[in-house]
Amino acid sequence: MKILSLITHFQHIDSWEQSTTRIDKVVPSWASMGRSAKAWSAARIASGFDCIIFFYDPLVCVLFLPYFIIQHFSKVKPKLVFTTWLCDVSVFREMKFNPRGSYNFLRWVFFCFFVRICDKIIVHSSYEVNLYANVFKSKPEKFAFLPYFVRNDALIKIDQQNTELKESYIIAAGRHRDFITFIKALEDSEYNGVIVCGDSDLQLLPLELPSNITLYSEIPFQKYRELIGRASAMVIPLCQDSMLRSLGQVAAFEAVAKKFR
Repeated sequence: MKILSLITHFQHIDSWEQSTTRIDKVVPSWASMGRSAKAWSAARIASGFDCIIFFYDPLVCVLFLPYFIIQHFSKVKPKLVFTTWLCDVSVFREMKFNPRGSYNFLRWVFFCFFVRICDKIIVHSSYEVNLYANVFKSKPEKFAFLPYFVRNDALIKIDQQNTELKESYIIAAGRHRDFITFIKALEDSEYNGVIVCGDSDLQLLPLELPSNITLYSEIPFQKYRELIGRASAMVIPLCQDSMLRSLGQVAAFEAVAKKFR
């Protein structure tokens, strides 16, 4: 089977490189392209492959289908596999008759179409299989569960030593966490805390943090890993009533990898 991979950051996985054709090897300007251009370029060469693996952005996958039909009208569409779909379905629970509700309804229709054109969608928590199937009116067999994070240094030799100096702080790292609960738990306590978040999380945080909590936002990935490695403990506080999708696996795998280094 000939597989075209739109995932461009698995160069460190030899088996993946040997089993697939990476899109940026065929289309060198791939990284600088917009969504429509990516979909058109992938469709242009897709007839030479049996399977296309899409990554992260459903719109590229949806645009791919009409572009493929335009360019290869008489040819059979290759299998479409989508991985790392991170969709918060909490907004589809109650769609009201207002501008926001109309927008969410259109998004729901879009995702229903997206699910139907894919032959398989890889999800990263077992709970998401039935969750997505129910929300988007699809069969559970459309989805397949695979753990999210694969890293070339996750399994290492036992004689390697962790040279990072441990410090006495608790870290909460990642996007879309319940940082408010984390802050309240450490407030007026003897423990120090570190928050690593994205810019989109800053608006949900108080303007002034307790003196024992340090905040980092949009830091380099290496710095993120170093902070996890030096921490005494790590927590992944998740909200109960929002962001119904896979969350926290990357941070958890990073913590496990650092523990056994």
